[in-house]
Amino acid sequence: MLVVILTCVGAMLGAALMLGGRRLGFRIYAASNIVHLIATACTIVLWLMTVYLSVIAVVLFFYCAIPVLFLLYFRRNAPAARSFRGPGSAARLLGRPASGSRRRGPRCA
Repeated sequence: MLVVILTCVGAMLGAALMLGGRRLGFRIYAASNIVHLIATACTIVLWLMTVYLSVIAVVLFFYCAIPVLFLLYFRRNAPAARSFRGPGSAARLLGRPASGSRRRGPRCA
């Protein structure tokens, strides 16, 4: 139970850093997800050994596919994500100017 809580906190911290445009956020997120996947795999193996919980083990297997696909997607698209660094990177990702930048339009006479 403690492992699950710690990996969830690590994933939230990593996601927050990724929104800020930091590469360290992806590393923290990936490490948290890998530890969570290992704990889930151990649970799957234990539940497959019982007759009654084998159906839940199959559901957990599909549950593990979501973070694996997410990690593979981010790993594959890492060069494109490197251009979004620094403050306001989430705003640039959404197509909005960063909070510190001002749009300079034509001056009125």
